[in-house]
Amino acid sequence: MPEKHTSPQGEPSSSSLETLLKSIEGSLPTNKNKQLAEATVLQIGEKSVLVDAQLKADGVISINEFKDLPNLKVGDTIKIYIENLEDRNGELIVSRKKAKKLEAWKKIETSYAEEKTLLGKVIGRVKGGLEVDINGITTFLPGSQIDTTPVTDFDSLLHQTMELAVLSINREKKNAVVSRRVLLEYEQKALIEKLEVGQVLEGTIKNITRFGVFVELASDITGLVYVKETSWDKKVTHPDQITDEEGNPLFVIGEPIKVVVKEIEPQEGHRIPRIALSTRALLPNPWDDLPESIEIGSVVKGNVTSIQDRGICVRIKEGVE
Repeated sequence: MPEKHTSPQGEPSSSSLETLLKSIEGSLPTNKNKQLAEATVLQIGEKSVLVDAQLKADGVISINEFKDLPNLKVGDTIKIYIENLEDRNGELIVSRKKAKKLEAWKKIETSYAEEKTLLGKVIGRVKGGLEVDINGITTFLPGSQIDTTPVTDFDSLLHQTMELAVLSINREKKNAVVSRRVLLEYEQKALIEKLEVGQVLEGTIKNITRFGVFVELASDITGLVYVKETSWDKKVTHPDQITDEEGNPLFVIGEPIKVVVKEIEPQEGHRIPRIALSTRALLPNPWDDLPESIEIGSVVKGNVTSIQDRGICVRIKEGVE
């Protein structure tokens, strides 16, 4: 019969105790300090939350770290950050706040590597730009990267949530530089590539001047309806002269309008192409609608619109001289 390794008093020998301790240690989790782990909520108190991460001891986390989880309940699984498996007092030190930040930083790294976008909230102004919070990580949005056109009123952007791309990251300092401009430029490029001469689009009237009507086709993409393209009537010298049947202005800032793409003129560098539009092209050509009675040799009545060295211009019908 095999000999039992016991002490004279019948207690296990030192070699047996060593084997037992090793087997116990082998069954314990191998989590190390400075790592993420999952934990189960055991108890929710007024000041703290008790969690079980399958470690040597339960963790205690301040209730303040759960303000974003008003419906937290016993049994929920959460992510925690293991700061110290055992401090000088033998206690387990864990944090949910640091776990959230570590996960947020991993999302930023992933977005940077895979060229994906993130949502961020503007939380403050700093020299040269804005501070933007992305899931608890403060990033820097340079003034030049806010929009495709210069922005002078930074305060108007405070507390706004916007879609951003990650331009660069500093892994050691855990900070990043983000951009909104690159996304706007990408959208502009995608839209402009789809534009074709003769295409009918709907936009919004942004401004009216003596030489034409500015129409916003998309964010920061504006085309111009030159005054000669607003009507078939050659006597029109300002868009405000064009009215509807009731005498109301046809062009009103802020109102929607349908236009036809007349010309797309490329610009140097990365500047947006100049887009010429027309509303006249959507109207019937009065020359195509002349009465059959008007032909060569016909006697017609008309109004003199101008007298020039080369002759007299007579308007015999709206749009026909």
